[in-house]
Amino acid sequence: MFSAETTDESDVFDGIKANYPNIQHEVLASEIKLLCLPVSQMYEEILSSRKFKVKVGKTFSDTFDATSGVPQGSVLGPVLFIIFITELSDILSNLPGILHLLFADDLKIYFAYFKNSFDISIIQNAINAVFNWSSENSMTTSTSKTFHMQYGPKNEDAKYFINNTQISTVTIVRDLGIMLENNLQPHAHIKKIVGSAMASMFSIIKRVLISSTDVLIFLFNVYVRPILEYGTQLFNIQQKKIANYLERPQKLFTRILYRRQHKFGIIPSYPSRLKLFNIKSLHERRNIIDMETAFDYLHSNLPNDSSLRFTPNYNTRFKKSYSTTEKLTNKYRLTTH
Repeated sequence: MFSAETTDESDVFDGIKANYPNIQHEVLASEIKLLCLPVSQMYEEILSSRKFKVKVGKTFSDTFDATSGVPQGSVLGPVLFIIFITELSDILSNLPGILHLLFADDLKIYFAYFKNSFDISIIQNAINAVFNWSSENSMTTSTSKTFHMQYGPKNEDAKYFINNTQISTVTIVRDLGIMLENNLQPHAHIKKIVGSAMASMFSIIKRVLISSTDVLIFLFNVYVRPILEYGTQLFNIQQKKIANYLERPQKLFTRILYRRQHKFGIIPSYPSRLKLFNIKSLHERRNIIDMETAFDYLHSNLPNDSSLRFTPNYNTRFKKSYSTTEKLTNKYRLTTH
């Protein structure tokens, strides 16, 4: 996927199709040699000794040498693809003003500028470089999966093309499973995941008719909760309205769970149901995930004379006291010796 920036930021997203069968062995072998890896010779031998035949019905063709492609459905295949596409990353790194991010076959190119100094050729040259490299290496760029997004003041002159086909300008785009908006708000993504979680939860409730709480909670944790917690560090905004909306699937699930066990009577409050079923609220789990991420980041980027310790109690942004006996839910404090 691509990304670009205008005034503040403008993003172009693109998908390069990971065409494993078309990866040329000669080009890949040269890239492997440049890396000087201890296993370079093994990689070359794996590629050079591959052969194939075609089967039609019960008849096989003659055997031919495979001069392109990498093993599909293997761990080695994606690794070789990453090595292969490294050359494209090097090309983009040498373009003035261009920054890029690459994750497997998803590429983002981005560029920040002010409207009064806008130069359309900077981003267009980068897009052309991607298209030319792809064509030269038997790869394809997916124009239908290529999008241009602007952050900041709108620039009508920012129009980009792939092989004379204009790239669509959008305000929302899906990037690695996250819905991104050009106003940097998480509402579209949150609405999508809550809807998906509700649909999965109702599917479980309809198909699993037993009243065992252990089984139902297990299914909820496996099939529903991950939908709501994927990439949570990006959208865990401490706003009560958003927190309550994200909590809806689990609130409804615990109501149904309680009613399956108790056909009559008043359903307890949500906090009481969480305690009854020994479940943490999704809001609390998101905060724990945030702190785990913060701890991992700080722990790996600490100065030599620093350490981390925990403060048992702290005030949340909801102005409420929050305390727990769990280590990772305590606030991190950075201290130096």
